[in-house]
Amino acid sequence: MLKNTEGFTLIELLIALVIGSFLILGITGTYSALQSSIQTSKELENAQEVLRFTSNVFTRSLKQTSVVPIVNNINRTLTVQQNANARSCLGTQPNVNYVEVFTFVQPNLSCQITDTAGNQLNADTTLLTGITNMQFNTNALGGLVIINVVPNNLAANFGGNIQIDIALTSIIIP
Repeated sequence: MLKNTEGFTLIELLIALVIGSFLILGITGTYSALQSSIQTSKELENAQEVLRFTSNVFTRSLKQTSVVPIVNNINRTLTVQQNANARSCLGTQPNVNYVEVFTFVQPNLSCQITDTAGNQLNADTTLLTGITNMQFNTNALGGLVIINVVPNNLAANFGGNIQIDIALTSIIIP
């Protein structure tokens, strides 16, 4: 004897399958968009850190120099002369007058310190990595150093490069 049991019809199961599929597709799309947003946020955070560190290093070095820096964009170097006991790009305070040579070789910015006679005080040391391009310039009067930086993975809608202008305080206001 058969009992009268109730269950789901094939149509009801197909409708449930379609609704479940739409839910899974929606969740997958949301997850994908969220992952893309997180990746963009990380790239922007790294670019901001590159710019912040670049600005801090060059600001300290350039504001304490009393000589207009030498720019060489062929070799991608910026040479800054410093007085004894001034804090260097490596955080040291040499007790002699010295020269800092900042060098950009993609993707690294490095600094080497020599005394004014050319004797090496510190080996070439990498300060920062994650840079696509960097160029140095000075204005016509020599009182302003212009540094153009392109961090790795900087989104195109941010303009490609960031310009950092640093006034040479010791030269402008003796």
